[in-house]
Amino acid sequence: MFPDHPYADWLAGSCEPWTVDIICALIRAKSPEHMLETGTFEAKTTKRMHWASGEGSTLVSLESYKEHWEYAST
Repeated sequence: MFPDHPYADWLAGSCEPWTVDIICALIRAKSPEHMLETGTFEAKTTKRMHWASGEGSTLVSLESYKEHWEYAST
C-alpha cells in the first residue's frame, strides 16, 4: 500500500507485509480516533499504523517483553 514508506520493509517475526497493508488500509478508511496494538516487537508495524492514522488519532502499543519495548522506544 505504501511501498516507498521508510517502514515498509519487512522483518522476520513481524506482521507479513500484506497484513500490514490491509491494516493500514482499514485505518485510512475508518480514521479511528483511538487505536490499541498488542505486541510491538520492533515497532515497524506500529510506525506504519501511526503514519496511516494521521495526526488526529492516538495509538497505544502494549509490549510485555522489556527488551522489545526498550528497542521500540528508541
